Amino acid sequence: MAVDVKQPRSRRALLAGLAGAAGAAAASFVARPGPARAGVDGDVVLGAANAETTATAISNSSSGLAAIEASAATTGVGVAANSAAGSGVHGHSGPTAPAPPADPIGVFGEAEADLGTGVWGRGAVTATSNSAGVFGEGDFGVIGAASVVGVLGETFAIGIGVYGSASDSATPAALLGTGVTGQSDTKTGVLGFTGITPPAVAGYSGVFGVGVAGGTAGRGVYGYAPTGTGMQGQSSTGTGVKAVATSNAGFGLRVLGKAGFTRSGKIVVTAGHSNVVKTSTALTSSSFEIATLQTNVAGLFIQSVLTNVAGSKFTIYLNKAPAINVAVAWLVVN
Repeated sequence: MAVDVKQPRSRRALLAGLAGAAGAAAASFVARPGPARAGVDGDVVLGAANAETTATAISNSSSGLAAIEASAATTGVGVAANSAAGSGVHGHSGPTAPAPPADPIGVFGEAEADLGTGVWGRGAVTATSNSAGVFGEGDFGVIGAASVVGVLGETFAIGIGVYGSASDSATPAALLGTGVTGQSDTKTGVLGFTGITPPAVAGYSGVFGVGVAGGTAGRGVYGYAPTGTGMQGQSSTGTGVKAVATSNAGFGLRVLGKAGFTRSGKIVVTAGHSNVVKTSTALTSSSFEIATLQTNVAGLFIQSVLTNVAGSKFTIYLNKAPAINVAVAWLVVN
C-alpha cells in the first residue's frame, strides 16, 4: 500500500495562502457595509433619530412637484414638527422667506403674493360631511387681526359663513344659510360693544349690544335699511320690542318721524246715530281704547268707549246724534 506522506509547505506557498485569505476577507467586508450612524456620516437615516446643528435643505427644481412628501397610516400623523420656543412649522409662499415670529406658534403661514393665503384648511365640500377645514381650540379658538378684515367667513347658499357656539350641541339645520351665527345655551349668542371694557353679559340674549364709547352718539345696536325694515323685534306671546329708560332723564321710546300703529285708525259715525261699533279687533281684559273726534261739531263730544272682549269689538258713544257724518280716530292699547 502506498503511503501519502505530507511534505512541509514552503514559505512561498504559505505567503500565497495568507494573501488569498486576506483578499477574500476584504471582499466580504466591502460587500457587507457596516451599520450607519445617524447624524455622523451626513445621511438622513430612516427609522432613526437624526441630530444636526445646522439646517437641512431639500429643494426640488421640477415644477408642480413636492419637495418632501410624508404619509402615515390611518391613525398616524403625516408630519409632526416641534419647537421649544419658536414655530413648529413655518410655511411661506413667495421669493423671500422672512424670519419666523419670535412668539411660540404651532403653525405659521405667510403668503407674499396678492390674494395669497398663509394657511388654508379644507374639509369635505358637502353640506353633510361635518368635516372642518381649520379647527382652533384654546382660550381664543381663532384670532383674526388685519388692516382690512380680521376674519372673513364665506359659504355656499346652504352653509354658515361664521358660526360661533358656546354649546356641546351640534349645529342645528335651521341655522344653515346664514352669514354669521352666534349661539349659546345659557349666555349670549352674539356680543358687540364699543370701548375697551367688556360689559357684563346678560343671560339668554341672542344679540347683546352695548355702546359705551361715543357718548350720546353711541349705539348699542344699529339697524338700517334704505327701503325695508331697519330693525324688527317679534314675539308670539312676549314682547317684540321693549324700550326702557332707567331714569327720568332718558327716553324709553323716542320716535323721529312718523309712527304707525296697526291697532289704530278712523271710523265714521253716520248722521242721526249716536254710536258706532268697531269689530274684528282682538282685545284682552287689560285692553283700553282712546277715541277723539276728527270733525268739529259744536256741543258734540265722545261720551264713552265700551269694550267687548268676547266679541272682539268696542263701541264708541257720542253724547248726541249729529246731523252730519263725523269721523272718529281710535287707538287700542294693550
